[in-house]
Amino acid sequence: MIDTTATDNAAPRATRDIKLITRYVTAERHHRRPLTFAPVSVTVPSLAEAELGQQLHARLARSFEAAGVDPASTLRFVPWQSQAAFFAWLDRADVFLDSPGFSGFNTVMQAVERGAPVVAWEGRFMRGRFASAVLRQAGLQEWIAHDAEGYAQRVERLCADPALRQRARQEVARAAPGLYGTPQSVQALAAVLEAELRTA
Repeated sequence: MIDTTATDNAAPRATRDIKLITRYVTAERHHRRPLTFAPVSVTVPSLAEAELGQQLHARLARSFEAAGVDPASTLRFVPWQSQAAFFAWLDRADVFLDSPGFSGFNTVMQAVERGAPVVAWEGRFMRGRFASAVLRQAGLQEWIAHDAEGYAQRVERLCADPALRQRARQEVARAAPGLYGTPQSVQALAAVLEAELRTA
């Protein structure tokens, strides 16, 4: 479990390893042990006390119950974390799950910076393609899913296989430097804009 009494300037203590972390929720899983969710990247001071947080909590609780998991013992929320604390969660995480539907960019880049394996579910629209673009640029297409089944399978593989997680971490670490200071993305955008101007 995560000690949510940690101050904003201190990383939270953990008595068990964190297994999964997402843009908005961190999940701790030990194979057949229950999941523990804790939002760490939201825009309200304390999601647990906000109306939106209460709605999310209720929705997750219903989903847990439908899956036969007791939400009272497996689901809880913590407030916004400082960068140092959030990085501590990333360092302990086995997998970073990009949020389906509305992808992350800054948080995905932070996960890559910390060497956390990232699994992305690439969407149809740009809002759901930021993380997959980062992975593709880094040559990590193996961890891009295109549907729910593929997403779940990739997560399950990483959770169940320590050797695979270690390989994925090493690949992320090798790829990370190539994501910074590269002009390709700017050049590609410039080429599109120039083409549009020529045809205008």
